[in-house]
Amino acid sequence: MSNATAAAPIAFVEGEPVAMRPTRLLLGWLPDNEAVPQLLGRNPGPHDDLQVIDERIAEARAAVQARLPFEPTDPVIGGERTILDSIVARPELQAAMAGAPWTVEWVDLTCVQSIQKLIVADGLDARLAGASSDAAALAELCLPSIQPAPPCGGFTDSDGLGFAISSRNPNLRVVGSHMQEALVAGAAGVEPQKVQAITFFVTMGTSYLQVARYHGRYFLRDGYHRAAGLLRAGITRLPAVVIDAPSFQYVTASPGLFDHEVAFSVRPALLVDFWNDAVATDATQPVVRKVVRIRADQYGVQG
Repeated sequence: MSNATAAAPIAFVEGEPVAMRPTRLLLGWLPDNEAVPQLLGRNPGPHDDLQVIDERIAEARAAVQARLPFEPTDPVIGGERTILDSIVARPELQAAMAGAPWTVEWVDLTCVQSIQKLIVADGLDARLAGASSDAAALAELCLPSIQPAPPCGGFTDSDGLGFAISSRNPNLRVVGSHMQEALVAGAAGVEPQKVQAITFFVTMGTSYLQVARYHGRYFLRDGYHRAAGLLRAGITRLPAVVIDAPSFQYVTASPGLFDHEVAFSVRPALLVDFWNDAVATDATQPVVRKVVRIRADQYGVQG
């Protein structure tokens, strides 16, 4: 299937090829309208021969149906709690996880379901450096004490009234705004003038490896890139925030995930399935940047 994908034309935007990145795709659970474009790396055209792709999709679905019915298993396991208790005490973690009951536990990832359809496969080894041989490094990878700072942005419009920040990290977002009086001097030696300062708060969010418990099943809510990399490296037991989810919507906080029907099916997707070639496959996906753009427009209205 990688040959079919590699042979597919690459889309162009304004004359420049779109950057692509490798992914792992849970093919056996995807409908045709998602599976075909993912395997092609683009939407199919009228002249595309989809026979090989259709056969691969059918094989993955058959492999899923050949499984025994899934029996949910609690992934929480025993382990040394010194590191975990110190993580629980962090004020920033307590603030980030407010809203639902939670603990920090050692979990077995082989028992956890996936509600995410694909993971980005590049950069896995570099991110896991040192985590395989040191418990403290593993805990820091899964439950980092320092979150990434937003990238620096810049003015995008010639009049100086537009500002933008972008990142490949989808967690970049605006989390609030604030208005207050300020004193601003237009030039050196000029008396400052009172103005209204409007401030927008931008963050990269908090990214902790989270396992959500809901109606007797356990789903990974956040931390897919790290979890997939650890599983590929043979590391299945690691620390995570375990949450009692109040609703399925809380579990599926991001768009584009498996729906309730797939998540509670007889043969759902597990995290370990990302590296099971019978039901998953290599694919490519266009690189998408998250952009926060702020623009101050000035205009008059009647009234």
